[in-house]
Amino acid sequence: MKKELIIRIVFVCGIGLCLVAALYCALYLKDTGMEHRRAQKQFVILSEKMPEEGESEQRLEAFLTMRRTYPDLTAWIRIPDTKLDYPVMQTPDEQDYYLHRNMDGEYSSYGVPYLQANCSTAESDNLIVYGHHMKNGDIFGSLSEYVDKSYWEEHPQIMLLTEDGEAVYDIFAVFKTTAAEDSPDAVVYHTFVKAEDSAAYIDFVKMVKEHSFYDTGITPLYGEQLLTLSTCEYTLEDGRLVVVARKKE
Repeated sequence: MKKELIIRIVFVCGIGLCLVAALYCALYLKDTGMEHRRAQKQFVILSEKMPEEGESEQRLEAFLTMRRTYPDLTAWIRIPDTKLDYPVMQTPDEQDYYLHRNMDGEYSSYGVPYLQANCSTAESDNLIVYGHHMKNGDIFGSLSEYVDKSYWEEHPQIMLLTEDGEAVYDIFAVFKTTAAEDSPDAVVYHTFVKAEDSAAYIDFVKMVKEHSFYDTGITPLYGEQLLTLSTCEYTLEDGRLVVVARKKE
């Protein structure tokens, strides 16, 4: 009799725990969905304030106006005819501040694309921008399409708007690597910000081109600023997908 009672109690407790877990999951998914919608809404509102392509002076004016509200705004990045159209933040004293924060500094799993802390849009040889790989293609999720050369052929350029105006960057390499620098699969790209000399620049370009999924036929020349986009990649442990472009003069 006692054994049957214990079994019933354990059974009821088990059901109760399952119900609590189910309720927790439901609330978590609801909160996550609301959080994603808030993040998407903020980006949509900001992108709607940016004039259409070709209106360079108006775009710059809109960008500078946004900076009054968001002082950490350092650039605006977009790839024409894709979902990638976002502000880029930078906090020199805290590298990953916007990894899990929205533009208002509130928690967000979306985060905001951000420029590496030690980069300067005016002076660096390589601008490194990080963004989440969202499964729905938001933020830098669409970069995974560049594994296919035909996607690069359709979307070969990146536009970067800064306080100096909007510049065009030609994509010349796309590769995957791992953040574990001691791995044989590692391609260390985040340490190259300012070339010591022309040889260092040439070596870096050679390295990323050798690891690229395909040959684009483009080889940057020393003095041409590079733009590197980095996001998560899931076929390698702690993987990264990296797209590298050179500034078009």
